[in-house]
Amino acid sequence: MSWSNAKGKVSANGRPWLVGLAVLTLLQGCSDKGKSVRESPPPTVVVTEVRVMDVPLVVTSNATTRAVGHVTVIAQVKGILKEVLFTEGTDVKKNQPLFVIDEEPFKVSLALAKAQRAEADASVKRSDQSKAREVAQAQLDLNLAALLLTQVDFQRVKLLFGRNAAAKGDLDLADANMKKAEAQVAANRASLDQAKADFETNILAAKAKMGQAEASVRDAEINLGYCRINAEIDGRIGEALVKVGNLVVTGQDSALATIQKLDPMGIEMQVSSRYLPRVTALVAQGLVIRVEVGVVDVRSFSGRVDFIDNVINRNTSTFLLKAKVPNPAKSLLPGEYARMFATIEDRKGVLVVPEKAIVETQAGTTVFLVGSDGKVVVAAVELEDDTYQGLKVVKSGLKAGQKVIVEGLQSVRQGVTVKTEDVRPDPLTNATEPPATR
Repeated sequence: MSWSNAKGKVSANGRPWLVGLAVLTLLQGCSDKGKSVRESPPPTVVVTEVRVMDVPLVVTSNATTRAVGHVTVIAQVKGILKEVLFTEGTDVKKNQPLFVIDEEPFKVSLALAKAQRAEADASVKRSDQSKAREVAQAQLDLNLAALLLTQVDFQRVKLLFGRNAAAKGDLDLADANMKKAEAQVAANRASLDQAKADFETNILAAKAKMGQAEASVRDAEINLGYCRINAEIDGRIGEALVKVGNLVVTGQDSALATIQKLDPMGIEMQVSSRYLPRVTALVAQGLVIRVEVGVVDVRSFSGRVDFIDNVINRNTSTFLLKAKVPNPAKSLLPGEYARMFATIEDRKGVLVVPEKAIVETQAGTTVFLVGSDGKVVVAAVELEDDTYQGLKVVKSGLKAGQKVIVEGLQSVRQGVTVKTEDVRPDPLTNATEPPATR
């Protein structure tokens, strides 16, 4: 095939229809490309219906495990540790022997205290058997008799002196003897009173020393008993913090070991104060909680709340709840983080939507609906604060049966026509199962 171009004209043996065909094909291609841009298929979104359901109000909170019984084993006396009578990390029983401190110094102290008690007992007996009062009384009686004789002699001499049968010197001598006897009697009376007072005082002093000696004996016995340290509660004992042969000292900073009661296990959690009235009423009826521990291997436990604190934390507006859960396998240990769930109300006939259908915007909380004409409509909604199994309770803004978009939200806007698919599995259908706390 050959053809030439002269003065802008095609030769007689050319194919002008080929040129026209090429131009027509080019125009057709441009037309098809424009049509494909204008008629792109609508985006596909996943939807579910707004439904009416009975939804429990489940309070959730972070929680921490705490041993309901915790004892730090501390020595009451100072000494050398002689024996450790338990295996570390095992369960021990109340009153089971754990440690023995060297007893010899305390046995010596007890023997000394008993000797001092015996000495005090002898002092009491000696004071009680004292005859000082009897001796003073006898001396008084003797001098009273002597006084009586001097008085008789004085009267005799005085009578003779009146008859001029005795000299003035004899009368003066008889008077002096009588006054001397009177003074001696007075002294003897004072001695008797002093003897009586000394007897009472000596008895009291001896008995006081006896009481002190008894207290010293008891103190020595107690200290000797402290050399053998027993478990105060049932539980699992940890590491022996002081080894045999080391000096044991006293005080809170010198623990020998710790014992934790693991069954039941205590749970502590902080709950929002807005639930306080309902929680208080339910605790009186025996509020049941469910506790989940772990991330990959989740373990679940159930128990009852047995404590509500008497104050609201002003910083967090929460109050403290405590519960106990059975832990017979002792798979829970103190200090673990957990998640607590408690059903405090059953909401009847409420509207619910999946949480992932909610979109937060500057204008407020919204959802994307798909109308009967297949077009997207943005609807403002008001929701409850709580979430149950991925569902939100709707206060206002939606009606039962409306279809909300749960997947594909990033590709839609107001008024766009979309193609819909129902979500599988349906979260609303799965959520009808009752929670474990019921």
